Amino acid sequence: MHLFSKIFWAFIGTNKNPKYFHEPESFDPSRFEGNAPVPYTWLPFGAGPRTCPGKDYVRFVVLNFIHILITKFKWEAI
Repeated sequence: MHLFSKIFWAFIGTNKNPKYFHEPESFDPSRFEGNAPVPYTWLPFGAGPRTCPGKDYVRFVVLNFIHILITKFKWEAI
């Protein structure tokens, strides 16, 4: 009789671990300024052979959006 085991690593649990990120549920892009996150603690697109196939497309869309937002609108301080 053979016994098989499977291990499932839920990346969301790592990305939101308060041990590595202060107030992980809050939106705080400044948490990535300065020192980079500890390896294998920030994996927004997965890792290894199961990396999200759309990660490069998403990065392109976000950069394109930011470019349009900056160049096509007039910005002024309030």
